[in-house]
Amino acid sequence: MKKIFLIVAVMFVSLTAFNQTYNQSSLFYNTNKTYLRFINNPTKGEINIQISNPYSEKYDLSLYSLSGQKISEVSFDHPGGVSTKTMYISASVSGMYFLVAKTTEGQQSLKIFIQ
Repeated sequence: MKKIFLIVAVMFVSLTAFNQTYNQSSLFYNTNKTYLRFINNPTKGEINIQISNPYSEKYDLSLYSLSGQKISEVSFDHPGGVSTKTMYISASVSGMYFLVAKTTEGQQSLKIFIQ
């Protein structure tokens, strides 16, 4: 019985990891109850980032290639509450990238797939 349970558990974990999509959209959460998420991942031509933070705060958002080259950046003064910021990118940009969000609380990054 233990062997069957172990095999089923391993298969479930393997299939779950294999079937993950890029729609995992939470960027980060900190002690101020800040949430950032992508609207549409994968995306094309623009990245829409939804920011949910009860406090006003400045966000510096940068897009980096896997080799560390900065592709685009934008600063945003979040007024508090929920808001959306759009980062426009060149149509020639495609593949896997990192979006880095910097605030006074620190920085976090998340992978995004651009078509």
